[in-house]
Amino acid sequence: KKLKYSIDLKLGRGHETEVRNVIFDTEKEVTSFCTEIDYLIKQRDIRASGLLSTFRHSSWKLGKSVDGLYVQGDSLKILVEIVAAYNLPEREGLRKTDPYVNVFMGPQQVHKTDYIPRSLNPIWTILTGGIFLLETTTDEFFHSDGMTFIVMDFESVSRDNRVGRVTIN
Repeated sequence: KKLKYSIDLKLGRGHETEVRNVIFDTEKEVTSFCTEIDYLIKQRDIRASGLLSTFRHSSWKLGKSVDGLYVQGDSLKILVEIVAAYNLPEREGLRKTDPYVNVFMGPQQVHKTDYIPRSLNPIWTILTGGIFLLETTTDEFFHSDGMTFIVMDFESVSRDNRVGRVTIN
């Protein structure tokens, strides 16, 4: 029997994280794969540093506030509004969803709305957690993988189901 090489990859974020085992025939394939992943991570970090540098050297002044974005030094405050979702799919036969939104910045959950009962076209308001203030640093913001909004279907008995997602970066 020929020796195989394997590595475990952690994919996803939050409660959607999965671990996948990838098997290689040779140690050279493992090294090549890991080198490529390291290269992609470095490229992502270079891009984030470039965006951060551009942001810091732009026309922003300390204490400036525009359209829900407030910058003071390296502190960043963003007013985020989750308004609505449209034409969500029916779940489990003819049952309407009970949607809510989880918001992640990188792997960290930063907000969760209330669920809207039995709706395929939910509208969130300030009363249902549709507006929140994200307080972070410019480093954290530009070095994250952006903000991911995941629409979930609330289940009182079993595990909640993912309905959809969008990432803004």
